[in-house]
Amino acid sequence: MIDSGDAWAEKAVMIRKIVSGGQEGVERAALDAALKLNIAHGGWVPSWREEEDRSLTRTYRLQTMRHGNFVLAALQNILDSDGVLIISRGEPSGNSALNRRLAEKHRHPWIYIDLDRVSAFEAARQIETWISDH
Repeated sequence: MIDSGDAWAEKAVMIRKIVSGGQEGVERAALDAALKLNIAHGGWVPSWREEEDRSLTRTYRLQTMRHGNFVLAALQNILDSDGVLIISRGEPSGNSALNRRLAEKHRHPWIYIDLDRVSAFEAARQIETWISDH
């Protein structure tokens, strides 16, 4: 049996900050992981998202983009990051596709993990390698 707690803690040190828009699913899970591992975190949300869910700014230290829409908030999150991790089942769509297009346009490194095609273990291995490389 391998105790992965120390290994994950070492990798967490490589991550200086998690930037996320706080969407339910992977984005929210990333913020929850940041809280649990005591990693700096933040990001931007349009003002209407904060009005829907005030916990986004209180719990996750997200900032409200008062005069922005969802695309502008996503763009600012991309610009505030060093790379973009996209995880989904199947081809990216919606927010995931938008984030990939914005990362490509602004020449930020990105990785896409399709959990329908790779095991969780292989996904973790690919993400670890990508983080180390970028």
